[in-house]
Amino acid sequence: MKNNQQHFANKERSVCSKEYRTGKSSPVKKFSYLRYGLAGLLLLVGLVDAFSQTTRTYTTSSTWVAPPGVTTVTVECWAGGGAGGGNTTTADGGGGGGGGGYSKSTAVSVTGGTSYTVTVGTGGTGSTGDGNPGNDSWFSTIGTVLAKGGLGGQSAVNGRAGSNGGASGSGVGSAKFSGGNGGNGRNGSNGRGGGGGSSAGTGSNGGNGGNGGGSVGTGGTAPAGGGNGGDGGDLDSDGMPGIAPGGGGGGSGNAVTTRVGGAGSAGQVLITYTDLIAPTFSTLIVAANNATATLTFGEETYSSAGGIGALNNTKVNATIVGGVATLTSYTITHTAGTNSLTIGLTLSGVPTGAEVLTVNPFATSIYDFSGNVMAAATTITANLKDQVPPTPTIGAPSLTNTNTGPVSYTITYPGPGNTITL
Repeated sequence: MKNNQQHFANKERSVCSKEYRTGKSSPVKKFSYLRYGLAGLLLLVGLVDAFSQTTRTYTTSSTWVAPPGVTTVTVECWAGGGAGGGNTTTADGGGGGGGGGYSKSTAVSVTGGTSYTVTVGTGGTGSTGDGNPGNDSWFSTIGTVLAKGGLGGQSAVNGRAGSNGGASGSGVGSAKFSGGNGGNGRNGSNGRGGGGGSSAGTGSNGGNGGNGGGSVGTGGTAPAGGGNGGDGGDLDSDGMPGIAPGGGGGGSGNAVTTRVGGAGSAGQVLITYTDLIAPTFSTLIVAANNATATLTFGEETYSSAGGIGALNNTKVNATIVGGVATLTSYTITHTAGTNSLTIGLTLSGVPTGAEVLTVNPFATSIYDFSGNVMAAATTITANLKDQVPPTPTIGAPSLTNTNTGPVSYTITYPGPGNTITL
């Protein structure tokens, strides 16, 4: 019996050894290899996506054109902060302005090549009276992504109260937070202003401004991503402005004559997306006089990665072949961040229309904002315009020997309707 057991054990080891030598594996091992392979692939895809993301930051209102192939974006909006209250009396302090709210939406649908409105709320302006409110920020429409501006603080003569920050409940987005409230101004002959509320952050409401008292009310401290509120004004001092993005302004201190509340800060809008498509040529149109040609791209272009630099002759190549006229020189006129340029053409000879203008980039010369570079082999062509004047021919007279006439002649010239009889 013992010999039989030993026999089977030796046989099992022999089978395992053979399996190892022949490279065979068990279904369990195959499953493990597949599982680890899929995990590695998913990790690689995630890393590629993370490193390829582009964020555009707007601190003033503008437009954004979705790059080709981009179908969804993440949008974050901070609204403007309210201004602090001012003062026209020798007592009390103004209230601090409220901080701007924050709203965010992921997977906002866009279409490549389409222009979208980006509205950045300005901060409220300070005055000797009540502070002006901050303005709202939004992307595309107020129903897409919207953050609400902070309210303006009360002046010393109108109650000294700090104002509320931009309310998350009135915003639009999948994640929303309110701006911090402004602090109250001090009620007393030695009036000091309340601090402005901070704007909301990316993950929490903004910090409230401190009340004015024996010292000025300090501006609210912003959570991550937000802007601090401005400090209140000291004795006979203006309130301090809020910090971008969206911090509320501090209320003014008491005034010998008049004092102004601190201005609220403007908000901002961030657009984040993944763009892996290199820029392309769209059209090449030669002017009727052949003096210039207009080249357009599928998106805004730059001479360097990172959205920097205008294109010039060292970045764009132009040649002419065929026909009679030749290219003596050319110039490139381009503004960084636009999707078109002008090519100035200096020609020798009169174009017949058979000349072909070819435009291509030099190596690593034309980039989009995301850093994708146009392939050097990319070309676009267009024919020059025919500028050769027509050469008419005059036929024989209808009568060759007459004293009375009439005699007619047929004149033929190039082009449609090309005969005239005189």
